[in-house]
Amino acid sequence: MDDTPPMIQHVESHLGLIDPKAGVWGWDHADGTLLQVAAFRDRPRKGATTLCSLGLSHHQLCSPRGHVRQELFVSCLDRFVSRRLAGILPVAAQYALEQHTALRAWQVLGPAGTLLPDSVLEALLCLEPLLFPESFAICQDRNPRTEFVWLVPISRWEVAEVQAGRGEQLLTRWERGETDILDWDRA
Repeated sequence: MDDTPPMIQHVESHLGLIDPKAGVWGWDHADGTLLQVAAFRDRPRKGATTLCSLGLSHHQLCSPRGHVRQELFVSCLDRFVSRRLAGILPVAAQYALEQHTALRAWQVLGPAGTLLPDSVLEALLCLEPLLFPESFAICQDRNPRTEFVWLVPISRWEVAEVQAGRGEQLLTRWERGETDILDWDRA
């Protein structure tokens, strides 16, 4: 009998098995719960890694659709994987917990200084998991459901674009491959 929790089953069915060699980090929340971040290699593509939170979904958050649970993730080229990068997820999770509000699509967190040294990326754009199968977006393991929110690093100029209502044009450029959104060193 498989005693793996349904949330972990959901994540592993879309991202692969949790491999401590790829990276697993943990942070304690003020309420005593643990937020872990696990790295999944070659997701969403070869040469890239996805870091996914595990533990935020123990909390219910308010949203326009009622209460939900959330987990957060970032994706990057392999060379950017580090504890510092993983640390972005508990910071964003703490923001949601302090506000008691779920992060929503097209919400911008920041800008608050560079996300990584020598980078022009200063903010995070919350999106649905567009580079992953649609079935990854929601885990129905319990009530209320758990939504997965993709935190995409963006520059100050991209923040202005989103705030001016031109987020769809930004997304179109990304989809065309004009910008590699997994490259956290992009200009």
